[in-house]
Amino acid sequence: MKILFGLFACLAATTGHAQKIASENGKVIIDSSAIPHATTKKARTTTATSSLKGPNTADDIASVASNSLVYYKFEVGQASTDRLSWNDAILACANKTDTGGGWRLPTQRELQLIGVLSPELEQLGLFKAGEFWSATELRNQTGNVGTVAYRAKVETRAKGYEHVLSSYEKYTLSFYRCIRDLD
Repeated sequence: MKILFGLFACLAATTGHAQKIASENGKVIIDSSAIPHATTKKARTTTATSSLKGPNTADDIASVASNSLVYYKFEVGQASTDRLSWNDAILACANKTDTGGGWRLPTQRELQLIGVLSPELEQLGLFKAGEFWSATELRNQTGNVGTVAYRAKVETRAKGYEHVLSSYEKYTLSFYRCIRDLD
């Protein structure tokens, strides 16, 4: 009886999302059009460095402006097997050319959405426990100083797919996962 209740609880927790995950032609797609979202494609790069913030404008992926809404439909790439600094992870995604390019590092909100949808991603073979960079910088740093960005830690099934958002120094090495905005 406990096993059936546990199974029911897991199914109820993962099927109640307004967002949808689909597998289309070998691509894993998150459709977030049921929640507040953006329809203008996000910037893929930043002028921020490991020690300075980028501008807080929509044409900079590290900005709060870029983080305000998730893009309405995006493809989720495989998690990296290597760990990179924040700047290197942004460049790795922007320079990724798989199936036509257009990849970027997810914003903080998009990374949180990916964390929430970890059970579904695991069913599609895309789950990986670890700490992953988001493109979003911590904005309450003094002046032009911008040494900290957000990353999310996603734990395994034994921990119930726990995901925790924290801020870390940009030079810290972490995994990353690229996403691509779709039309």
